[in-house]
Amino acid sequence: MAQEIVSSAETYIAPAARPEQAAQAAAERAAKYENAAYSANTQRAYNRAWARFCVWAGLVDPVPLPVPLEIVRAYLTHLADTKSLSTVDLAAAAISAFHELAGQPIAIHELWRARRGIRNTLGTAAKRKAPPLRTDQIAKMLDVCGLDKTGIRDRAILALGFSAGLRRSEIANLTIDNVEIDAQKMRLKIRRSKSDQAGQGAELVVERTPRSDFCAVAAVEAWIKEAEIFDGALFRAVNKWGYLNHSKISGEAIRAIVRNRAIEAGLKRDDFRAHSLRAGLATSAFDLGISLQAVSKRLRHKNPRTTQGYDRRTAVEDAAEFRELYPERVADMATKLIKVGETVMPIDDAELKRLIREAEEARLKVEARLQSLGEKTK
Repeated sequence: MAQEIVSSAETYIAPAARPEQAAQAAAERAAKYENAAYSANTQRAYNRAWARFCVWAGLVDPVPLPVPLEIVRAYLTHLADTKSLSTVDLAAAAISAFHELAGQPIAIHELWRARRGIRNTLGTAAKRKAPPLRTDQIAKMLDVCGLDKTGIRDRAILALGFSAGLRRSEIANLTIDNVEIDAQKMRLKIRRSKSDQAGQGAELVVERTPRSDFCAVAAVEAWIKEAEIFDGALFRAVNKWGYLNHSKISGEAIRAIVRNRAIEAGLKRDDFRAHSLRAGLATSAFDLGISLQAVSKRLRHKNPRTTQGYDRRTAVEDAAEFRELYPERVADMATKLIKVGETVMPIDDAELKRLIREAEEARLKVEARLQSLGEKTK
């Protein structure tokens, strides 16, 4: 009987009373919190990059850490010869993160020195960036969205993603409780994002634009009404029979929606993806002369340099902006021609002003000379 009481007590005894179990539980919680320092997408990317490294190096679980730095350097060099620079960066970051989380930090300065040497050799230009979707392209994509449940949902995703400059994970994670709509605007509460792993949250306001080709507020309203969403995820999968899934839509599904609607709209390229909505908002804003500070705030970037990377205007577009520096020639003396050798050059405003100034200076010199000689000037 006494043994039964002891066994029963061990089932309910507080973990703190058993130091070895409490320590193990604390270690597991600590590992969970450390992993949470990275977003879910980053964790998946790091896991894949680490797995590829282990296969290349012939490392078998459990991998003895730290991995010799010579092996890591050789792997990064191998990637530099066969893959893009972004792949090298991802591999270096993943290897460093796995060592750090395991409590076996690698000689980071040596690792990043190798990475820096590769960057200096290959250059830092990104191989691929999401092409921006401009307002006219978005309008075409919205037009091809039908009036069925899938079409109404896709129209809301496209309009909202562009108008608010949202990441695909932020669109997917929206719940009906995160959305507040009134007669003038829509408030969005972003609970967590790639740049806000601590979950401090952010609030965005999207104005109602009834006179534009598309209005994100009206599009989201139409989707909520059509799908009869009262709680849970805002955007969800819709099957071929029009039935709604209770779970949230995936980020990969949002990427497919953007790409497929772009193809349906007859856009010439098929590499548009979810990030094209965010890049398109920034690029279109820069086209309108909206300040870097305002665009950075809209995209919730902590560093304005990150926002500058979203300016996808071409060199031709940039050159066009400088036309205003060259004033139109007026049909007066500025249109006279002067000969410079065999080349005939028009007199522009600056040249004309210079000639007038020189003539005036010469006239003043002549008058001063005549006055010094006692002559009367006319």
